[in-house]
Amino acid sequence: MPVGVEQVESMMSGGEYAVASGDVLSLAASTACSAYDAEFVVLARELGVPLITTDKLLLESFPDTAVSPARFLGDYDRSPYFLLAREVRFRQFPALLSVSAGF
Repeated sequence: MPVGVEQVESMMSGGEYAVASGDVLSLAASTACSAYDAEFVVLARELGVPLITTDKLLLESFPDTAVSPARFLGDYDRSPYFLLAREVRFRQFPALLSVSAGF
């Protein structure tokens, strides 16, 4: 059954986050990353979660925040929360995902 625009908007409601523009621009200016990518870094840091990404520039520029999917899953595989995490829907994982074309 197709999902309508109203249903999608309803599901996403309350999932928006605002980040401080100054923090974003400061990160962007101090690295080769775009302001768009810096927004994800700032948000992940504010939420206290890893930023899961395949973007090599993000991984190199922010090793304290950006984590590859393989490393993230490997960390969970060794953690006591792994079995619980497998049972939880992915959107409830304590992480922020960045979808990027920067392979």
